[in-house]
Amino acid sequence: MLLELMDFLSNDFIIQHSSVLKNDKISNDILEVLRNETKTNTGSFIFDRLIDDFDKMIRDIIKLHGHAEYLPFSPQTEYKSGNYYIYKIE
Repeated sequence: MLLELMDFLSNDFIIQHSSVLKNDKISNDILEVLRNETKTNTGSFIFDRLIDDFDKMIRDIIKLHGHAEYLPFSPQTEYKSGNYYIYKIE
């Protein structure tokens, strides 16, 4: 789904959004392998299953950074409304 995010998110942040991963060497090794597989269907399939709630993770990214600069949007999915930006996640 949003495998491109792995390049921008820390392992700790990803682990916080997964009930499968723990803060240990094995989980960190798994994430490093997945970072190398970000362009494959296998990597995407595995990453999608590691994250418990993508919507919550996206909300936490926006809370943490105050905007959605790390989310992979195209110009057609970003809309400005007054002082706010609205993002459509496809």
